[in-house]
Amino acid sequence: MKIRFFTAIIILFTSTQAIGQVCCSLVGAIDQGGGLSSSHWGTHWPSAYDDFKSTRWVVGLNSLARKDNHLNIRYGPSVSTFFQGSKYVTKKIIGYGQVDLSTAILKEDLSFDPQQTRIDVSGIRLGARFALSKKVGFGAIEWNHTNQPKLSNRSFTFPLASVPSLSASWINRVSMPWQSKNPFFLSSVTYSVQFTRNLKTDPDVFIDSHGSINFSSSIQTNDQFTFAPFLRFETQKLLAPLSPWEENRATRWLNQVNVGLDLTPKSHQWAWLHGRITLPLMWWASRDGFPDGTEPVIQFSFVGNWQGVF
Repeated sequence: MKIRFFTAIIILFTSTQAIGQVCCSLVGAIDQGGGLSSSHWGTHWPSAYDDFKSTRWVVGLNSLARKDNHLNIRYGPSVSTFFQGSKYVTKKIIGYGQVDLSTAILKEDLSFDPQQTRIDVSGIRLGARFALSKKVGFGAIEWNHTNQPKLSNRSFTFPLASVPSLSASWINRVSMPWQSKNPFFLSSVTYSVQFTRNLKTDPDVFIDSHGSINFSSSIQTNDQFTFAPFLRFETQKLLAPLSPWEENRATRWLNQVNVGLDLTPKSHQWAWLHGRITLPLMWWASRDGFPDGTEPVIQFSFVGNWQGVF
């Protein structure tokens, strides 16, 4: 059971990897780093200063590496891309559609004959972002349909699958008391909350729900870069494979606290490029530790995004 349980992390890994300020035109991440909107840089959020008739597009390209050479389940380099189109439905609501493509290398040393495979995943997202009020912030809902993963190695040891999911999120920002005196150093804090739940069950899908709370700020130390430190709390509910001796699948809650840093050049020529490092600070599980393949590890990523108006 434990060997198959590792696949819980795969769909989350391949379907969510892709990668500020609440003012003026909100084309771009409205949280400074690591959170809700910076998972897809360059996305469009409502603003009173916008052209409400325009249709916007954004393309993102993400490369990710994980420091997991010590594990029995290892990911090689992964690359993902997305294309999103968005348009105002009302002056406070933006509707959008998105196409996702990703590929990753997966290696395992748990079986008698260690295997590796390339995993290709595609999917679509439909959602809406809406302005609540100046004090309350923004909300968003999203439906995500990920197609069944395609494996280059058809004899790979473990099965993979995917199901549709629905997510709801909220984001807001508060100014710090010293903002007027020093607007360049942690002058505001953005916080966001997101919860995702599967709409169907599948014997080869092991993540049932996922939630996160993110806090971030920004530091501008010179004319070259903007630094965005963040702190993220994550929890996910996993379903074990059904045992012949059980009527219901066993559950386990996995929790972790991550710290990280986003880095963005301030030069207009390089402002499309973003770097990120994420470090697991602490982690715990409701029973028997983390299953194989779900252990928190250090992650590095580089993201490029380009946007425009139709």
